[in-house]
Amino acid sequence: MGLRANGAAVGYAGLSSCGSIWACPVCNSKISAVRRLELSVALFVALSRGSVAFGAYTTRHGSWDPLDTTWRALSGLWDAVATDKGVRTCRADLAHGGIIRAAEVTHGVHGWHPHLHPLHVFDRELDPGDVAQLHAEQWRAWSSAAARRGLSAPLLVGQDLHLVTPEGAAADLADYFAKSTYDGAESVAWEATSTQTKSSRRAHGRTPWDLLRAVYEDGDADALALWHTWERDSKGKRALTWSRGLRARLTLDAEVSDEDVAAAVVGTRHDEGLVLTDWSPIRDNPRLGGALLSAVGAGDWDSGRRFCDTHAIPYREAAP
Repeated sequence: MGLRANGAAVGYAGLSSCGSIWACPVCNSKISAVRRLELSVALFVALSRGSVAFGAYTTRHGSWDPLDTTWRALSGLWDAVATDKGVRTCRADLAHGGIIRAAEVTHGVHGWHPHLHPLHVFDRELDPGDVAQLHAEQWRAWSSAAARRGLSAPLLVGQDLHLVTPEGAAADLADYFAKSTYDGAESVAWEATSTQTKSSRRAHGRTPWDLLRAVYEDGDADALALWHTWERDSKGKRALTWSRGLRARLTLDAEVSDEDVAAAVVGTRHDEGLVLTDWSPIRDNPRLGGALLSAVGAGDWDSGRRFCDTHAIPYREAAP
């Protein structure tokens, strides 16, 4: 496994990746770092041109409801909102430019709790009354769609849409990433996510990462069963979706898949300083992997060698 540093970043090469933002701590950290950067650019551009509103939408559910069923129902309701005539008319009147939609899931006393966080972009300045008007239209369409599908009537208290300032938008998304990002990524990307090690136990139940931590630290068999459900039912779901054409309008390149983001490596073979000849010490103690990257920093190979020697990580010098 090559250890690379190019002056701006440090990382490993030669490792395989699964590309799962939902169930792999390593891939989650890499993917979330990129998505935070993309969203920070999108927010800056959107707020310089008009307004942004952030929201939350969910459905009523019970502990007996399967995660996959509830999650798919949630997506179906949102699709119904997007095609509702009244919603479409209201959005057009407000110069609606598109939506970045984030998915989040927690687990609590009422079972699995998936919810959606839409980030609405508008091409003109709005006031809170404008956003309240849109929220009312979307809530009407949401609750009507739930009734048509035979779902329990959702509570308005669980839904939200509010106008945000740059600081408010950063805080809203920091809270989202705090619950959806594995703890190991606190040092990367958007500084607004410095709260990402917090737990959602008190207000919203446990995040999937809380469940995994309970398995690792406490040997919690119930948490393990829930984690297996999470691994199965989150597969194939998207964490972030963008309205067609919105990324280009907000000066972002075409979206790179989660799998490609996770598989990306730092630099080239010319940036390789050390080659780890045995990965087992880091496999047995994953914290060593991140600590070694910190030791090397932007290219302090002597520090990296000392770290490997201290922690019995076999290595050789990279080929010149």
